[in-house]
Amino acid sequence: MGIFNNEPCYRIASGGAAGLTEILLFHPLDVVKTRLQSQTKGSADAFNGIADCVRKTIRNEGFPALYKGILPPICADTPKRAIKFFCFGSYNAYLSRNTGLSNAACGSIAGLGSGLTEGLFITPFERVKILLQNSKGSLKETPSAASQMRLVVQQHGFGTKGGLMTGCTATLGRHGVWNAIYFGLFRTVMPIIVPDTKAVSKTELNTKRFFLGCLCGTLASCINIPYDVAKSRIQSLGGLPGGKFHGMGVHKVMAEIARVEGQAALFAGLAAKLLRLCPAGGVMMMMNEVVYEYLITNYPLQ
Repeated sequence: MGIFNNEPCYRIASGGAAGLTEILLFHPLDVVKTRLQSQTKGSADAFNGIADCVRKTIRNEGFPALYKGILPPICADTPKRAIKFFCFGSYNAYLSRNTGLSNAACGSIAGLGSGLTEGLFITPFERVKILLQNSKGSLKETPSAASQMRLVVQQHGFGTKGGLMTGCTATLGRHGVWNAIYFGLFRTVMPIIVPDTKAVSKTELNTKRFFLGCLCGTLASCINIPYDVAKSRIQSLGGLPGGKFHGMGVHKVMAEIARVEGQAALFAGLAAKLLRLCPAGGVMMMMNEVVYEYLITNYPLQ
């Protein structure tokens, strides 16, 4: 395989495959989650829950509307997941070699680092995705991802106050916290439930990877959701010049949401998020490991 026959390339390929699989399976739930998080409590057109959101979206905009904004995730999340797993592997290997930290500590710190790296990369794409997912017209009436990106740049530039990098701090918080918990917990528990990977069958190993990934994704999602809600509010119309949250820091946005709408509003869309990220956490971890092991087995490192 020439220049591609090295561990970093294998990590990137396996992470990208995991990301693409996760997007294709679970994007509709991300649309639902975003709409539930972006709405203001008590507004006339507010959805009453996941089922109500799905029903009204299909009725008013058609079934394809559940895949609104999928192009930015395909273009961004596939390399984003590749970056996530590659950076985690690199950071974790460095920490393991050069510090005396435990596996759990190395996993958590490496996860935090990979999340911050991932969040910085993904912010412009998330900005466009949130705007597309919140558009209420039919799919034909919704601008393309490229058109929406051009419009944002033309009107507000690239900065954090209305531009493509709007919500950067919230995105860093969301991904940093999620990855720290996800990878840290997985690295802590996996050696306990599977002390020797060679002593169990592939089916048993991958089943345990999947269910542990689901558990890690669930816990991470429950803890980081206030950042997710703040991010959705900032990156939607509320973050535009003149909007309610324009120019506000992520923690001030959280405080304002809690003050006006109650603390429960910081957990808006949690059920939809868990419906996606619980199984997605399992799919990503399992797919990443399966693809990486396939590459290592069939194309040994030279």
